[in-house]
Amino acid sequence: MKTLEQLTADYKEEFKPYTSGEELLLLERAIKQYGATAQIRMFVEECAEAIATIMQYYERGRSSLDDVASELADVEVTLAQMKLIVNGEANEDLVEN
Repeated sequence: MKTLEQLTADYKEEFKPYTSGEELLLLERAIKQYGATAQIRMFVEECAEAIATIMQYYERGRSSLDDVASELADVEVTLAQMKLIVNGEANEDLVEN
């Protein structure tokens, strides 16, 4: 089973062009502070908000493209955390049931 540090190292290698060391530290800190389960729930919540905003924009005209971009940015951040958490395999050390 991989540790958070090993997952972080793997993530750094795979996504080096997309995430700075400082950003990676923030992602790690959030996982450690709030726990993996909370961050997984946050990812699902952010995806739901993005979907709702996209639907409001395209089907109802009640959101702006700025709103859509903002929600997608939230999804990107939480997706980066998800990649750290799962990185190809579930890590029981990080995900509490």
